[in-house]
Amino acid sequence: MRVEIESAANFLSDLLRLHSHCPQPPLVEQFRLSIIDHLLANYTHHWFPDRPFKGSAYRCLRINHKMDPTLAKAGRLCGLTDAALRALLPNELTLWVDPNEVCYRIGENGSICHIFDSALPMTLPSPPSPPSSHLSSSQSSTASSSPSSSPSSWYQFGGGGGGDFQMRRSPLVAAEDPSATHSQKAFYLNSLLS
Repeated sequence: MRVEIESAANFLSDLLRLHSHCPQPPLVEQFRLSIIDHLLANYTHHWFPDRPFKGSAYRCLRINHKMDPTLAKAGRLCGLTDAALRALLPNELTLWVDPNEVCYRIGENGSICHIFDSALPMTLPSPPSPPSSHLSSSQSSTASSSPSSSPSSWYQFGGGGGGDFQMRRSPLVAAEDPSATHSQKAFYLNSLLS
């Protein structure tokens, strides 16, 4: 339960850090820790690893025309008003915190993306490299055609035959890698929000 909750809290605090009016780092860290404390307390009797969808609605954090009460309470404890949080977070955000999986959706019609999935390896994809004049033409074409060089392939739904859809790996799964730098996480999150 702790890994899933920390993944959700890291995601929310990274969203705050990316905003142009980001609060001071100590305040963001205090918000992150407050979310972790609240979710651990709220989910203790609503966590069923053997039946992960049981209690999913209770564990869902939702911003849609009003701030989620759990996020609002965590923000108030840190000195962030509901209005300040609404200005810093997406207008519509759904965050599902379930055993072995944490997913989010920005907007009502957005794709559902994984932040944490215990079934997926936690490796960091290579960010796109800028064109360089010192690369040979064969190296340059290889780099630009690499699947990891296209941010959209990290989090879009890919169509299979007959209308089947499979979730492609979200960059945020990789952003949970402890070796990821803040700038790498920011790159991945910015690719989602742009």
